[in-house]
Amino acid sequence: MLVKVSGGDWQPAGSGLLLRHGTLVRTGSGDRALIRMDDGSAVFLRHETEVALDPRALRLQRGEVWIDAPVREEREPLRYQVGQTVVSAAAAGIDLRRSGEQLEVYVARGLAVVETRGGRTEVQAGERVRLTPGRAPALEPVAFWEDWTGGMADRDPGGSGGAAAGRIYAIDRSAPGRAPLELQVQSQRVQVALRAGVARTTVDQTFFNAGDTAVEGYYWFTVPEGAAVDRFALDVGGRLIEGEVVERQQAARRYEQAAQSGFEPALLEWIDARTFRARIFPIAAAGARRVVLSYLELLPALDGTLHYLYPMAGLPRVQEFALEVDLGQEGRDLRLATTSDARIEDRGSKVTMRRSGFRPAGDFLLELVQSKVEPLRAARVASTRGEADYVMLRYAPDVDWSAVKPGPGEVVVAVDTSASGDEAERQLRTDIAEAVLRALSSGDRFALAAVDLNPRVVYPPSGLAPATEAEVGRALEQLAAVSRGGATDLGAVLDVALQRVHGTKQPAVVYVGDGLPTVGELDGEALAERVTRSIASSPARFFTIAAGPRSDHALLERLARLGGGRAFRVDAPQQAVQESLRFVGALKTATITDLTIDAGAGLDQVFLSTAGKVSRGEEVVLLARTHHPLPETVRVSGTLGGVPFAPRSYRVAPEEGQKVAYVPKLWARRYLTQLLGTDRVQNRGAIVRLGWTTA
Repeated sequence: MLVKVSGGDWQPAGSGLLLRHGTLVRTGSGDRALIRMDDGSAVFLRHETEVALDPRALRLQRGEVWIDAPVREEREPLRYQVGQTVVSAAAAGIDLRRSGEQLEVYVARGLAVVETRGGRTEVQAGERVRLTPGRAPALEPVAFWEDWTGGMADRDPGGSGGAAAGRIYAIDRSAPGRAPLELQVQSQRVQVALRAGVARTTVDQTFFNAGDTAVEGYYWFTVPEGAAVDRFALDVGGRLIEGEVVERQQAARRYEQAAQSGFEPALLEWIDARTFRARIFPIAAAGARRVVLSYLELLPALDGTLHYLYPMAGLPRVQEFALEVDLGQEGRDLRLATTSDARIEDRGSKVTMRRSGFRPAGDFLLELVQSKVEPLRAARVASTRGEADYVMLRYAPDVDWSAVKPGPGEVVVAVDTSASGDEAERQLRTDIAEAVLRALSSGDRFALAAVDLNPRVVYPPSGLAPATEAEVGRALEQLAAVSRGGATDLGAVLDVALQRVHGTKQPAVVYVGDGLPTVGELDGEALAERVTRSIASSPARFFTIAAGPRSDHALLERLARLGGGRAFRVDAPQQAVQESLRFVGALKTATITDLTIDAGAGLDQVFLSTAGKVSRGEEVVLLARTHHPLPETVRVSGTLGGVPFAPRSYRVAPEEGQKVAYVPKLWARRYLTQLLGTDRVQNRGAIVRLGWTTA
């Protein structure tokens, strides 16, 4: 994808870019791109398409786009302009195709209104209107429409799903069997402190029980990828009680003991690497309860630019919503850009957003452009228990990325076809595989593998196939013919896949499934060792896409990290297209291989964010414990574009004190993720202890 800001040149763009009004967006041959607009609509660009982004309109210059228009709220919906024709829609799925001055509008869901100089035409679901200059609009029913979107025409593409806000589902103990009821959010206040590439987000919510009986609430919160919980507090009797993060079995036992004694504990239990739950009782009839949760994120810099995202699209309506980002003095030295609902105040030291009766349609995004970024940053925190200190190194590669010419993606898509899960979960894996293949460009090459008791490539018979629509269709036919059933040998995936991508320039393997092996290596340590052994001598990267909420996210995240790739997560079909596009973006990003960071021999319990591979826009994070002084310099070496670059030395000047007090929590989160990906029963003692480190 290329973008062009008014007066500038066309520039390549990566995932997560904040697009300003006046920007032109273009896809090349075989490319696709998904744009999320301020009003919550999703615009999916087909190959060889160009659009212009205006404040209240999107102009289609050429090509074809699929648009998911959201339910109309208090604001007017975005208008889609094609020449002199204007198309508007709400709660609809529509396809616009422009060739010269000819336009076709197809409606798959809902209703679209097409306005021309000659009048107004309503297009219902299952209809298409053809517009040609000098002729009357030709409206016709469509029995069959070729869905090029990978499934977006059948469902909403999904956003973040409100991934950074709590929800409370209430159970009435006096009425067994009654379905849980989601409580209303009276108020939600989001406070973000952002310093030196570290964001601390605090979500303060008040929930209201509109019923006439007291209920027990189950509070659920999913933090963003890579985030670490920093604080949990619960309103008890009008006072905020600071909570603990504990292991699930311990939380259940302590909660039941406390409930019998009449004392309400503030316990937040780990469900998986990103999901947390708390039980809250009682929530009085016509009463409210306040819950506060904070989490930490490291924001890597891409060419001096940071992006902070607060995911809130898809949240239920909030009566009073406020968001404030505190940038401090640093903000005055940055160039800022943000979403249209937000305001930049106090010369850049603060960004605010306030709404009433608010139902978020899109996410909050803040872009920060820095004048200078240090390649290596270090932090050290002394232990308060007389144990080893905590250490963090952050390395943002300062290499000439422009020297690497972008090449085609070459990937083996390995789909779990075992009997694991129910029919909906098995169908989800197929949906994800289709979305991944259709997100590839025609110049990319792929193979499709089935993962069960005997992992094997099902298409093509040999080598890799070009990712054309015809070849993708044949591959999906072969996948549909695979008999679902049997066990899962997750460890054998790489053995089969790496043979197909051997000798290619930018090879990758992506596993799509739940990460629950039933034969071969069964525990996390054995699988981690096999992935490390298989990938160590190969330039290939190993990615994972967790299919379904019951997946072993901790294990898949760890395996992807060891394989030099990234872990993605799809809990519902409507998220498949978006996450597949994110994966393909990561697949084609220039990558350093054979990366080594020499930080001396005095570090213990070391956790690296990646194993020997790092892509443009990412940083390497090293977390460790130590009893020794840090070295004066750190040496880094690696290979970029197949050419080794000269080893580089960076001076180590660790920051200490309150500003970096978050480092132990980040280390604990990484250690806990590793333990959750191994034998949880065997490691319960360490998991329980880490809960105290994290809280």
